[in-house]
Amino acid sequence: MAAQLYTVARANEHLEHQAWGLAGQAMATLPLGQIEQAARALNTALSLYASVSASALGETAIQGTLAVLCLRQGQSQLARQAAETTARLLAKTSFPFYSLIDGYTAVADVYLALWEEDLFPASTTSQTQANSPMGALARPACRALHRFARIYPIGQPHAWLCQGLYDWLDGQPAQARNAWRKSLAHAERLAMPYDEGQAHYELGRHASGDERKPHLTRAAEIFERLGAAYDLERTQMAMNAMA
Repeated sequence: MAAQLYTVARANEHLEHQAWGLAGQAMATLPLGQIEQAARALNTALSLYASVSASALGETAIQGTLAVLCLRQGQSQLARQAAETTARLLAKTSFPFYSLIDGYTAVADVYLALWEEDLFPASTTSQTQANSPMGALARPACRALHRFARIYPIGQPHAWLCQGLYDWLDGQPAQARNAWRKSLAHAERLAMPYDEGQAHYELGRHASGDERKPHLTRAAEIFERLGAAYDLERTQMAMNAMA
């Protein structure tokens, strides 16, 4: 649909709608693991957006997508900068329009991922940052996503997904698991399989014993059916991990 929007916008020579279409393509291809394709679409969108009059909705969508793209590329500092820009733009919005869902989810996702990265660095040479500022940034981002989800139910699965990770990083595992179960229930009720797979994945990777493998197996099945990218090696390691 984003590609169709871009095609129509090009025919109409509507630069802002072209940027919207490209940003939509970038956000849609990221879950598929098509990072280079997403980057090309977003770079073109940014160049187009520089030529149009200011639009808070358009800028928010593009900055949110940029934040997620930078995160996927391992560019933590750039991801944080784009997330902060997105958060500022969202704070200025008088009403949470439904089209801003990617902005709300991007801010929460990036702050939570960076917080987790600070607490549990992947590199053995990295220093754990017990007093990471990301937790303080993630809390209002999750609250903003919940406010959005109260108006638009489509935001419920991701709001509870993020809440679960926040609770887990905040040292509240029982609340985290309860949040992920809510995320899963909302995703199943609304027939949102990608969100369903994400909920199963978080439940699985944070479970212990016999509860771990069923969730991770179900997540892998869903992601493979959708053509979504996921870390197969990390998932298999989680399946085999002992509590």
